[in-house]
Amino acid sequence: MDGNGLSAGVASRPVKGHEAATLQADDEFIVGEGAASIPRAIAVGCYATNLDYKGEKISEEKLGDVTSFSSVGPFLNAKYPKPAVLAPGSLINSAQNKLAQGFDPNDEDLLLTTSVGRGKDKSWYGLMEGTSQASPFMAGTIALWLQAYPYLTYEQVIEILQKTSRKHAKMDGKTWDARYGYGLVDAYEGLKEALRIGKVDGLTRPSAALEPVSIARTPESWRVLFNNPEREATLTVFSLDGRPVMQRRLSGVQQAHEEVIDLGGLQSGAYVLSIVTPGTRLARRLIVTH
Repeated sequence: MDGNGLSAGVASRPVKGHEAATLQADDEFIVGEGAASIPRAIAVGCYATNLDYKGEKISEEKLGDVTSFSSVGPFLNAKYPKPAVLAPGSLINSAQNKLAQGFDPNDEDLLLTTSVGRGKDKSWYGLMEGTSQASPFMAGTIALWLQAYPYLTYEQVIEILQKTSRKHAKMDGKTWDARYGYGLVDAYEGLKEALRIGKVDGLTRPSAALEPVSIARTPESWRVLFNNPEREATLTVFSLDGRPVMQRRLSGVQQAHEEVIDLGGLQSGAYVLSIVTPGTRLARRLIVTH
């Protein structure tokens, strides 16, 4: 209570000879609306990864930061972290419903980008934003983790998010934040953690559930993550004329083992990355630019 007998956070003002008190509003606890209020549901906030449409900036959000329309926690039951994580949801290229009432491909407000098909079969993609874009991004990410380890529990997914999400500078070193959750989702690092949990639990995963490797690409390197234990594996980088320019022969490869291919030693150009295991052979195009 303050000196006027009013609680902190309450503002007072005279109204025709009377003193009226009004609450000073905040945006806390609004994450609990709708489906996010289900205790063991993963509540997903949104951060901005795109601000442009056809080369022109059309959004006032801040790139790489939580968006203004992302609801803020905490949840009334502190046992459940809400939001749990932030995922991309600002101006995402998304499928459009051409059967929706009033849909007009000439409507510039729809922010259409590309079309597929012809004539009556033509369908459209366009930019959309909201946590309704961030949530399916996160659903697909967790589906990938479940491919790696189908026995993941809610608690283990939360553990993965806590360990692998990228912390935003505005979290000030906190593990969890009412606006940022555990941070910005990192699908690849989460996949590595899901594979590690499966290995520790010792439960058998269907061997055909995944390709032998998952690949994360950056301008500096390619990171090759083994989804299964392999007796042996050979990684070879070929030039387009068929010459091997880099090769690694591995034996006794453990599940979740990672090989990092540094692109710094390769000249700019196109290459082919070949990965051969006893049961699979695959190739991926590799572009190097310096």
